[in-house]
Amino acid sequence: MTQKPRPPFNPVATAALADPYPVYRAYREAGAVHRSAFGEWYVFRHAEGLHVLHGTPFVRDMRNAAAGAAAEPPPAEHAAWNEFNRKAMLFRDPPDHTRLRSLVNRAFTPRMTEGLRPRIQQIVDELLDTAAQDERFDLINALALPLPLLVIAELLGVPAVDRTQLKRWSSAIFKGIDIVAPEEQDSALATASVAATEFGSYLRALAAERRRAPRDDLLSALVRIEEQGERLAEDELVHMCILLLGAGHETTTNLLGNGVFALLRHPEQLALLRRDETLLESAADELLRYDSPVQMVGRWAAADTTLGGVAIPCGAMLIVLAGAANRDPAVFADPERLDITRRDRHALSFGHGPHYCLGAPLARLEGQIAIGSLLRRFPRLLLAEPEPRWNGSPVFRGLRELWLAPLG
Repeated sequence: MTQKPRPPFNPVATAALADPYPVYRAYREAGAVHRSAFGEWYVFRHAEGLHVLHGTPFVRDMRNAAAGAAAEPPPAEHAAWNEFNRKAMLFRDPPDHTRLRSLVNRAFTPRMTEGLRPRIQQIVDELLDTAAQDERFDLINALALPLPLLVIAELLGVPAVDRTQLKRWSSAIFKGIDIVAPEEQDSALATASVAATEFGSYLRALAAERRRAPRDDLLSALVRIEEQGERLAEDELVHMCILLLGAGHETTTNLLGNGVFALLRHPEQLALLRRDETLLESAADELLRYDSPVQMVGRWAAADTTLGGVAIPCGAMLIVLAGAANRDPAVFADPERLDITRRDRHALSFGHGPHYCLGAPLARLEGQIAIGSLLRRFPRLLLAEPEPRWNGSPVFRGLRELWLAPLG
């Protein structure tokens, strides 16, 4: 297969765009896989993306890709970030990933998630009560950001007084996962490392309290879980909590912001959802597909291979571009159209395969409750400003602000 020539893909430049999807489409139509301006390989089509997320020889842990393992040791000031990068479940391969996932699944169950429904509804109602006091409000800071942060913090048992600090720590840490220009990478990883150190110390102290006096929260459950003699080591427990706190609110914040903006830009779909709330489940999935909160998922090639007709060397980093795969016409009919009645549920917004997002059911539940409640509370909701402010992240696509007027 011969690709049409394209300039090297630049994810940082694309992230600055309010609508990057025409760029994705041009690359997808030219070929399944393209090299980036920074050296990684980007996967733009759905079939090849699924193969990378499922198949040999692609791995999550760079150390399992022979060429990657031979890289120079990282700087000392990145030590805490690299520790998280090595030990967090997100970056592990089987059998380590299988063991960690099995253990945390015993505490983070679907039944536990569904049991949060009344409390999520209560938090949403309280946040909307506050928003309704003003002539206009910023959806991100009024609802989309505080809701998932409150839910995951309460779930883990983090004291309310500490939750603002948790947001600062997790944002800094997840900036290390983001893709930035090469000249910014050292600073981003150093900042992430400081945050990982401080966050880790905080969580160790909190875990010690739960060992002495367990409560009815997820942190206590993680402390005590055991299966066939296996337990979470302290470092594994800390890194699991960092992951749950960070990923547990980042995705949902962007789902709500991106999703509500998409509905307001498609009034016929918004009207349809207002008429029929039974469509909330399919609407949440379609909003996740249409403008994915997580745009990119990384893997490493553990052997020389070929993907989409392109030779990929051992040790190369591949990034599945979910935002492009989710609009692949080979999988989705009329993919550029928002359709909340769509039934093909093959989007890669939460990844796929063994690393499928552990918190996906919780994010969907929060999204359905929040969007449904917002539309019921404000039957004439309008955009207060024509264009929102995007956060500029290539990986975690979302809005900094989305100002709404609750009355038309």
